[in-house]
Amino acid sequence: MTDEGIHIHTLWGEIAYQLGGSAGYSYVQEDDENLTSPGGETIEALLRDLGQPALILLDEVLNGVKVAKLR
Repeated sequence: MTDEGIHIHTLWGEIAYQLGGSAGYSYVQEDDENLTSPGGETIEALLRDLGQPALILLDEVLNGVKVAKLR
């Protein structure tokens, strides 16, 4: 749970929140709450509206997916 009281459910929600705080999270909130992936247009809008360049590194994601599948 974030300081603003947002309960993040997915990787997409976490990325959006880290990039833009609660305003960034609002782009993917519906998908995050429904545990679905946002469309490319949503991600494009988020990145465009940030107003600054962003570099997203997804280190060790595959390892996390493997562990989650085993549970």
